[in-house]
Amino acid sequence: VLNEVSVRVGTTLDVTTTAQEMADVMVGPLADFVTVDLVDPLFHGMEPKQSAEGVELRRAAHRSVLPGCPEALIPQGGVDYYPKHSPPARCLVTGEGSLHNVPDPSITAWQAHDPARSAVLQAHAIHSIMVVPLCARGVILGISLLVRHRNPEPFDEDDFVLAREIASRAAVSIDNARRYSHERTTALALQRRPLPP
Repeated sequence: VLNEVSVRVGTTLDVTTTAQEMADVMVGPLADFVTVDLVDPLFHGMEPKQSAEGVELRRAAHRSVLPGCPEALIPQGGVDYYPKHSPPARCLVTGEGSLHNVPDPSITAWQAHDPARSAVLQAHAIHSIMVVPLCARGVILGISLLVRHRNPEPFDEDDFVLAREIASRAAVSIDNARRYSHERTTALALQRRPLPP
């Protein structure tokens, strides 16, 4: 899987393409459904900012073993809201990932505050969830959520280590794409300015 990551992730300097490449590599060998959610400023080439409240993240990519990604609550490009004490919000604030096998107290609490997500969990019999941060150069860019529902085996610590390594490598490519986008936008703005006489 790591060999696939080195070949297939980061082929362009585009944030969403890189996020989709990451999701594509993880689905099948590691997870049944994967989302990649990034802080909104990344899509404009800006530095991400943190919030102490619940988090809103923009869906950069998702992929499923099922046609049409029926597990997805929002479309790609849409904004997903994670309550303050949910595993994704904690991951974004702390930079620490987490592994949950259902039932799990933190997942149960999250479901209580998010009925739509709870319905998806039950409808697809999701039994194992991982949340991993996308960190590059000391900055948390977003999170990736991985779930299993077709694969009967729950995620284990080896899966968690692998997911973090993939996310770490992809995050560097995403940050490179963000930096390129920011520099390109700045260069275009400077070119549009009138030159001094």
